[in-house]
Amino acid sequence: MIFFSIQPDNSQKVFPQVQKMCPSYNYEAFNSIYHLGRKTSEFPDFIPNLDYFILNSKALLTDMLSTSLISNGFLVSENLKLLLLKHKISTHKYYNAKVCYKNKHYEYYWMHIINDMFDVVNFNKSSFFVLQNFSQNLGGIKINSFNEYVIKKEKLKKDNPTKTVTIWAEKIVLNNKFSRDLDLFKIGSFSSQFFISEKLKENLIQENITGIKIKETNILYF
Repeated sequence: MIFFSIQPDNSQKVFPQVQKMCPSYNYEAFNSIYHLGRKTSEFPDFIPNLDYFILNSKALLTDMLSTSLISNGFLVSENLKLLLLKHKISTHKYYNAKVCYKNKHYEYYWMHIINDMFDVVNFNKSSFFVLQNFSQNLGGIKINSFNEYVIKKEKLKKDNPTKTVTIWAEKIVLNNKFSRDLDLFKIGSFSSQFFISEKLKENLIQENITGIKIKETNILYF
């Protein structure tokens, strides 16, 4: 099987297209986008306030909008949502959102994707490394299980209190628990990539979905 990675198109004139909420937005509120962004392995116990995102006036209004405010999913149009509803996607929810562009308001959705599919990973055959500042590879680290990943990640942070360090995947090998009919998914906190099937890739292209960047991934294996 061939899988691809998908992300908002970073080749546009303005990237990210959305960099802030409306002027009166309370980022500290219990239901703010910041609190939603902390929910990576579970859904929030509140309905997030996503009213409203401000799209840069020099950007394009696309089906998928890039944003620097949150990263556990995608900001998608009604058109893209309807297409995705026809495909099998890992655990997710849609939240109503509004986007303001050149003084006009548009209905969008935040597609919140849960990324805790650690049980489908063959840790013994996968490979990992220590990542500093999300840019510098400090060398490989052996991980034999999810439990060992958690323990070593916490120790790494404890031993380096003044540094931004984590454990990142160089190669993810999937086991037989993985559902091969999934069309869109994210594995876990050791990779930022969202993966899509060849079927979904072709449908996105056929429907002329805008604002996306798709490329073949070199990290996911069976």
